[in-house]
Amino acid sequence: IVNVGINGGNPGWSLKIAGEQSGFDIDLVAFLEKKYDFQARYIPLAPAERENALRNCEVDIVVANYSMTEARDAVVDFAGPYYLDTSGLLYSNEKLKKYGYTSDEIPVSKTCAVSGTTAETYLRRYGDKPQVEKSALACRKRYYDLDDDGVLAVITDKSILAAYGASLGRVDTVYFKSDKFPISEEKSGIGLPNNSPKLCESLSNDIDEFIKEGAWKTAFENNLSDTGENMYDHKPTSSDRSWCKN
Repeated sequence: IVNVGINGGNPGWSLKIAGEQSGFDIDLVAFLEKKYDFQARYIPLAPAERENALRNCEVDIVVANYSMTEARDAVVDFAGPYYLDTSGLLYSNEKLKKYGYTSDEIPVSKTCAVSGTTAETYLRRYGDKPQVEKSALACRKRYYDLDDDGVLAVITDKSILAAYGASLGRVDTVYFKSDKFPISEEKSGIGLPNNSPKLCESLSNDIDEFIKEGAWKTAFENNLSDTGENMYDHKPTSSDRSWCKN
């Protein structure tokens, strides 16, 4: 049994459907399961819980749209990236119009970010506190509630937003060209306990196989093909082993 930390609430990525987890991240874990003949025990984690879960050995690895950053690398290790993305901003003109805003006027203070995400970190740099929720689901519920004037937009990885919108049949607008909400590159990697260079090297080799042997393409087509995203914008060429250091 390998304990795998996942998001568990993102359609297209990791979501329980008919009693079974499914999504791109789950397909990556399934690839590893088959290669190493282990059984994954999925443990849903809020973004703010991931570092502590690895540090306290509550999970063995994290596969959860986990962006590789230098700040996080100080406390955990990363293998990857296995997916490339950018930040995105989800808004609807319907809700903006109701409260007298345009897309150029969305305040940071009325934008929802998930606690512990890179998006929250970026927004706080501007000195204006965003609305912060524990999960993406909580942000989305507030966003889709037309009577909640506290959240007019949601910021997170663009592919997460696109996949959720596709699951509803209404993508709305995924917008990211603004001085207020700058584009940030997001590279999803497998999170590992700190100081795990050998495991990092091994999983980097596995990710390279996942990418080059066609499993990556199949995972995208099975889980994210209805998002409108161009597959080749998100596919890495290989893992970056500079992250595999002591």
